[in-house]
Amino acid sequence: MLGLVTGTVDDPEIRISFPYDAIHAPSRSPLREYIKAKCDARWDKAAGQWVITGTPRHPDEFFAGCGITLHIDREAFPGVTSAEELQRPFGVLAPNGRQVQVHSRMTSRAELLHLLGYAAQWDREAKVNVIPVTDVYLNGQLRPQVEWSEEAQWAAYRALTAKVAVSGLEEQAEACGRVPSVDESFKSWFESSVASMPEWWDWDSREPFPHQFPGAYSAVLGHRLIADAPGVGKTNTAIMCAGLKRSKRILVVCPPKLSLNWGHEFAQAGYPHQIRVFRAGPLRKKDKEPLPDEGVVVVGDSLLASRDALRDQLIEWCPDFFVVDEIHRLKSLASKRTQAVLDVAHHVPVSGRYGLTGTPIISGPHELVPILEFTGHLGPVFGGAHAFLHRFCTYFEKFKSFAPRKHALPELHALLTRHIWVRRPKFEVLKMLSKPISSAIELDVDVSAYKEAHRQVIEKLEEWVSTFIGEWGIPPDEEAIESYLELNAVGHVSHLRLASAVTKLETATELIAEHVASDPDNESPLIVWVHHKEVQLALAEQLESEGVAYRMVVGGQSQKQSQESVDMYQDGQVQVLICSITAAGVGLTLTRGCEALFVETDWTPAIVSQAVDRQNRIGQTRAVITRTLVALGTLDEHIQRIQQKKGAIAGVVHGDDLSDVAVLHSQDLATPREIIRGLLEPIVKKMQPKIAA
Repeated sequence: MLGLVTGTVDDPEIRISFPYDAIHAPSRSPLREYIKAKCDARWDKAAGQWVITGTPRHPDEFFAGCGITLHIDREAFPGVTSAEELQRPFGVLAPNGRQVQVHSRMTSRAELLHLLGYAAQWDREAKVNVIPVTDVYLNGQLRPQVEWSEEAQWAAYRALTAKVAVSGLEEQAEACGRVPSVDESFKSWFESSVASMPEWWDWDSREPFPHQFPGAYSAVLGHRLIADAPGVGKTNTAIMCAGLKRSKRILVVCPPKLSLNWGHEFAQAGYPHQIRVFRAGPLRKKDKEPLPDEGVVVVGDSLLASRDALRDQLIEWCPDFFVVDEIHRLKSLASKRTQAVLDVAHHVPVSGRYGLTGTPIISGPHELVPILEFTGHLGPVFGGAHAFLHRFCTYFEKFKSFAPRKHALPELHALLTRHIWVRRPKFEVLKMLSKPISSAIELDVDVSAYKEAHRQVIEKLEEWVSTFIGEWGIPPDEEAIESYLELNAVGHVSHLRLASAVTKLETATELIAEHVASDPDNESPLIVWVHHKEVQLALAEQLESEGVAYRMVVGGQSQKQSQESVDMYQDGQVQVLICSITAAGVGLTLTRGCEALFVETDWTPAIVSQAVDRQNRIGQTRAVITRTLVALGTLDEHIQRIQQKKGAIAGVVHGDDLSDVAVLHSQDLATPREIIRGLLEPIVKKMQPKIAA
């Protein structure tokens, strides 16, 4: 059997034809299956050939062992005598300037990922592997066994050696990032030696809180991840930074529902120049106007991700100050939102990039990688993305996911405090606040509807296993099960979560009605937190039947509708505000009331904590009281266990206990994927005797 090495020098490939029933003699397995398992191979139906784009090392020897002799296309590769001569990956700087595209050159995908490290990912549009530019180097040396273009090497060097702090003032930066206030002598020194507040600042309407001065000073000196707990005024701190730096072109990227609020915040601070807010929906006439020579531009992060033309316009505008609010939303390197933000950030000076979040870590340290790339600290402090992930995470190939190295988390916290962030305990900087009082209301509910949902999930799992066996004649193996879980586990669990929530609606309605009746003067309007749209609508219908007036802040509303609901709540015009955890859980101020009822909660403690902090923030004068409905015998109990586990991890890195939001406590833990796996594995086992028969 013969194989032809053809293609181009940059992208060589091997084309092979052999009988369908050919056997790989050493393993006695079908040759087609052996090659598919060892190589990156696809079937070219039109040509009737296998096309191999990635092979194990020493491809000539590998194919000889398969009974295949390789011939070189002399026109494509003059002077080349073996396939192995072509098998060397090469990396070139990507068009965005912050990534490197690595062409495999017949190196198998598995081998290439081993060479490139943990941060490598597949660019579907360019059809090539990419890595952050910092990862061209490994432990101070060029990453081996890959040819790197000179342009890529220089870009990597610049990213790794970027100046991320004001030289000589590193100790002051760290100290300011940790303290709740500074004395007047330090303020005088800072304003005379480093930077002073702008003349336009409106001190009458927007005098900063004491803790905001050291926070802004630390950020200007290099700690540009402003990570104070939710509710302590990070927005105002960021505006102070823009003023201290005398920034001319200020770009704000934030969750869509907060874009109008950011415009109002700049105006209230006294900002004298034009403020442009881009809003979702059809392009307006104003959106087509040139951006101001000096001013503020506010863009929703999802809008930036969806409009390439807007992204390019902002890059051409050359902002000198770029703040990303709720920057933890960039937790995935591969998302369009993250890519769009980082593409723009690459064209902004490192000293002008500021990230805001009260919850830097949602699930694990790996989520910090895009944040640190944005602020510019990833290379100079940690040595790159791979170095960071290798140091603070463990990668599980089986699950294609990272888990924290728990013993390394205190070190990570220390480095973040020393070099990266401004983070002070909420109850030190806002002494008028107390910790929220949280409790569970455990409900012994009718679980018949939940059991029916459980049965439906079982039916779907049985159907998949039966279909798989019908097609392949064997039960699904571990790889097939993992693939299925990746695509379907969340959907199945969501079905069970919804069923859990429905069992609580009657009790929720009764509790809300009782609250309204007991508070005729509307001294403490109630926030009701939900997750599923079906629950929102059902709860609203039941409240209407009880004659309870309410407003909603949920997904699908316009910014104007959401803001009207918030304003009515804050003005005391409504007693009940139904809020979606995902739509209303960040950025909003809801301090009129101090009581909240969680009809539904979330797997992730940071998301729940953010929701609680809509009330427990600047402007709150009472202790916030939250109650969570827990339907016993349903998925609610699993969710509480996961909150407890994740909260413990985040607490070590954050250096506080604000992520501990679980109201039930147990040592057991089952992730959503593991829950569905637990249902699936007995089904697979049950089907095996039928195959044998």
